Amino acid sequence: MHCPRNQLASPSLMNRIPPTPFGAVLLAFLLTGTTGCEKLAGVMGRAEIPNLGPPIPASVRMEFDPSLADARAQYIDSCGHIDVVLIGDPLEDVLLQAAQQTFKTVYAGRAPADTIPDIEVRISLLQPRLNIKKDNVYDREPAELTLDAIAVFKDSSGKLLLEQPLQAVRQERLIVEPTQKRCAYASIDKFVYDTAVVLSIKFIREARALLAPDTMTAAASQTPSSPTGQPSAQGPAALSFKATILDENNNLILESGERVKVRVDLANSGGGPAQGVSVNLGGTPLLVSQFPATTLPVGTLQPGESRSVEFSATLPQVVAAQRGELVVTITEASGTGVPAAQILVAAMRPGGEAGAGGRSAATRYDDVDRVPAASPGFQRP
Repeated sequence: MHCPRNQLASPSLMNRIPPTPFGAVLLAFLLTGTTGCEKLAGVMGRAEIPNLGPPIPASVRMEFDPSLADARAQYIDSCGHIDVVLIGDPLEDVLLQAAQQTFKTVYAGRAPADTIPDIEVRISLLQPRLNIKKDNVYDREPAELTLDAIAVFKDSSGKLLLEQPLQAVRQERLIVEPTQKRCAYASIDKFVYDTAVVLSIKFIREARALLAPDTMTAAASQTPSSPTGQPSAQGPAALSFKATILDENNNLILESGERVKVRVDLANSGGGPAQGVSVNLGGTPLLVSQFPATTLPVGTLQPGESRSVEFSATLPQVVAAQRGELVVTITEASGTGVPAAQILVAAMRPGGEAGAGGRSAATRYDDVDRVPAASPGFQRP
């Protein structure tokens, strides 16, 4: 199937249409109109991949090895049950979006019989590795996902141009679903998607370095381990972040003796790297003074990269009831593209009767294991 740039239909989407009369109607509906590719692209959505340069004036055929198309990762959920998450479909979709953004013309799977693409790319995937650690204190459990791929580039004659390993490693805290059982992870699909975006950015860099090094922006030519220069004028860094308070019993009230974390999720959605990034914590002195560190270095965030840091503290055993504020700010070496501060308002109160589950003297608690004595004059009906 051939679609012009930005009008690409993913084979994984076609595979998900059920082989039933309803599926045939759905497929016909998707393909009806002046441009069926536009409708399919609209259904898929687009991956948020930064602009790393103008399209390479070449056609490419993207082929995915079954090891990628069928990829999935097994993990243990928060209740100890074995579960799996699909890797192949989201990764394939994001890589196709990356190819759209990199090449003028993209063929997914087979090219038309009368067309010979300039470049052929075949991507295979090793077994994904997903590791989730249990955290019995907070509703977010630390996870790490590793994707190892191999991209093989060939010219139109079949000559090998490059065989390049690609790796994406992402660490994040997965949100446990706020249900009664609290077993599943609400953010695991987004976690896989974000890791796929990181891998796709590395694919774009390798493709540009091989086929069109002169068209690479400063962001595209850099690797995560290489020193970074000034951001390209065409693509400056654009930082964004979200700050969240995590308390031990998840009631959003900071109580005496409770362990508390302030989690900050950062992302660079711009076209250039953000250098010398750090996160600062300020606010109510009594509250801020409980945190051993009030500045955490983040380092350099490449385009499309995200990272998380956490401030940790344990509140004192005696806390007066009051209102506290935590102010989270971001600094960057160039001072440009820095988002506004975020203020987190927290209620503080003592533990015990109203806080840590203590019992009030005015409240009666009956022992459900003790059979009450029969009342005089009472008869069963």
